[in-house]
Amino acid sequence: MVYTTFKRINGKLMPLDKDGLPPLYLPGQEPNQGIDKKIFPSATVTVQQEGDKSGKPNDLLEDNTTKNKKQRIKKGSINYDHPTITDAHWEELTVESAIDPETARLNFISLDFNTPGEYPDSFSYLNVYGENNKNVLANGTLDAYTLRKHQNLFAGGWWVSGVELHYNKGVFLAKKMEDWGQFKANVARQIFDKTKNRTKPVKYESPSGVLARILFLTPGGEAWKKVFHNFKVHVKGLKNPYNPHTEGQKFWIWVAQNKIPVIICEGAKKAAALLSQGYAAIGLPGISMGYRKDTETWIRTLHPDISALLINKRDWYFCFDAETKPTTRQNVNAAISRMGGLLMQAGQKVRVICLPTPKNLGDKMGVDDFIASGGDFHGLFQNAPTLIEWRAAWTRVLTLNENKHWIVKREEMQEVNGKRYLPSDLLKRIPESELLVGIKAPMGSGKTEIVAPLVAPDKVTINPSSGSNMVSPWTGMVIT
Repeated sequence: MVYTTFKRINGKLMPLDKDGLPPLYLPGQEPNQGIDKKIFPSATVTVQQEGDKSGKPNDLLEDNTTKNKKQRIKKGSINYDHPTITDAHWEELTVESAIDPETARLNFISLDFNTPGEYPDSFSYLNVYGENNKNVLANGTLDAYTLRKHQNLFAGGWWVSGVELHYNKGVFLAKKMEDWGQFKANVARQIFDKTKNRTKPVKYESPSGVLARILFLTPGGEAWKKVFHNFKVHVKGLKNPYNPHTEGQKFWIWVAQNKIPVIICEGAKKAAALLSQGYAAIGLPGISMGYRKDTETWIRTLHPDISALLINKRDWYFCFDAETKPTTRQNVNAAISRMGGLLMQAGQKVRVICLPTPKNLGDKMGVDDFIASGGDFHGLFQNAPTLIEWRAAWTRVLTLNENKHWIVKREEMQEVNGKRYLPSDLLKRIPESELLVGIKAPMGSGKTEIVAPLVAPDKVTINPSSGSNMVSPWTGMVIT
């Protein structure tokens, strides 16, 4: 009987090398070079590797972490219903995020099992290790800095990728995405946030040196049928039985051709959960990743990955997390407003799905959590407000009329002792019928002096954070 010692890391089993350590280095590299072993628990497990005549592993695992008794675990982490996904990841995807089993199998894969003496597959997926990689030394091993930075990858995790959708000469084309995807590590890598002066976890990793992409996942057969049921559009050419490996990529061609509404969400799990409910959903790697901004002109444009979906006019829906932190909520709303505005400029209709906001400050609600808890997503979808309606409710002010604003030119500014101030007759240009007036100008440009004569002394409120901002309830004027 042959036994191999494993180490339990974050609930997963990893093979140990001859020195009793995880395989953090290749032969020829000095043992423990640059390795921080603090993240690895000391618990070990002995696994019986020899299989029975059927070729399946024996269902015996001896867990040495139990002091007073031996705990036996059936078949380790392998389940023949989902052989490429560990039990823990399977529960996370299909139970906690309510993803259809077939959809989960088609898009997600666990990278938890490593060959002793070799780097995990995640190193190659994330472009950390490979041919002509700058991180690789002459002897074929990784440099110490890279090894320290990515030591969390040895603990495993899951990987997800999708398909690319293109439009060329009147034809929609789809192919498997080869160069990009996302990896969620079992042990998150920590980075230092200079703006907040603290460390924070990197929840999702993506290949280094590759621009971020948008995830178009492949639905299972049942998920595709639900999309057909929700939108009453015939699935032309769909074979029965459905073969996702040959037919799955056609889903997004079918969506593009038939003007099926598309839901924009953040992350692969949420996109997969919505696909499982019968909605064509795409996953952004971040809330502001649906558009790009030119570094020279500062002009924002939509991400090229969705250009094929813009050929035909359709309804677009945003479904981001319901946040309780004010700053995070403001960032989410700004991202929706910006990308939604770009979609409207492209002639598309835009709506916003509003998930219930959690009661406790700091909590958030994702659409996968909402569905898994039994929430009525179909009702939210049917009652989603338009982007204009949502903006009005979010800002709680009148929408801006582009014809009712102007820029004070440099030559109109009044110069006093070498300094420039707003013209004294500025407010006379504004009709008295206007209910809300906003003035935006640099500090020290004379905003307060211009407005002061119009506001009674007992009506003035100074913002204590800056000492200069004034709000007048009487005139409906805000000065910043």
